[in-house]
Amino acid sequence: MAGQCDNGDSCQYCHLAHDKRPAHLDKRQREMLQTLPLQVSAGLVLPVLRQKVAELDNSQEALALLDELAKACDLPVPSFVATTEAGLPGPRRQYRSIVAALKAMSLRLLCVAVGSSLGRNRPGLEKLASELHERLRARAAAVAGVPAPPRGELVA
Repeated sequence: MAGQCDNGDSCQYCHLAHDKRPAHLDKRQREMLQTLPLQVSAGLVLPVLRQKVAELDNSQEALALLDELAKACDLPVPSFVATTEAGLPGPRRQYRSIVAALKAMSLRLLCVAVGSSLGRNRPGLEKLASELHERLRARAAAVAGVPAPPRGELVA
């Protein structure tokens, strides 16, 4: 069977493809990121963010914003690397599940996660993450040849 179910949330049962729920961190993962030291949690999140940004916009401006985020988290710049699992407290599988969830998240949700999870420890991080997201939204609109959507409106 090919195609996609048109019934959405009201579908009782069929064999067609359905829209998937956006990936997100579960409560346990969010709590763990918030309780880890800033450098450790940033060492897990920022390399994933850098990879996603590089796939979309490898401009100096976007990379400079990422470097500012890394500096605000006391990570080495310009090419910060992921925290090694050897120095992390607790079972390694916990961190692997966080990184896997982060990789599955959209860039928008990842920027929000950076601002909310890491921003609790440093006031300026939320603003930097928001600036990065807005820069990437404008870049995506320019590549598509359409005007940038107003702030707060989702990009398809």
